[in-house]
Amino acid sequence: MYRAPYQTAGPYRRALPDGTVVLVFSYASFVFEWVEGAAAIRVGMGTLERYSLNWSQPVRCPWSAQVLAQLGREWAESHMARFRK
Repeated sequence: MYRAPYQTAGPYRRALPDGTVVLVFSYASFVFEWVEGAAAIRVGMGTLERYSLNWSQPVRCPWSAQVLAQLGREWAESHMARFRK
């Protein structure tokens, strides 16, 4: 069986209107947002242009784009594995 690769975007660094800096990453229709200095990554569904944040995942790693991408992929794969038979 052929499986198409999951769509991926980012990670990108963004500044919010209030000056807060966040990293955002998208993998398999999940969006991960990590505010600089925060102890949790917020997780949602959608695209980097439009998404809603529904979950939170604690993190104890240094804030970086590489860490966000790795943790995001791991979280998404683990979450989707719950629905496979």
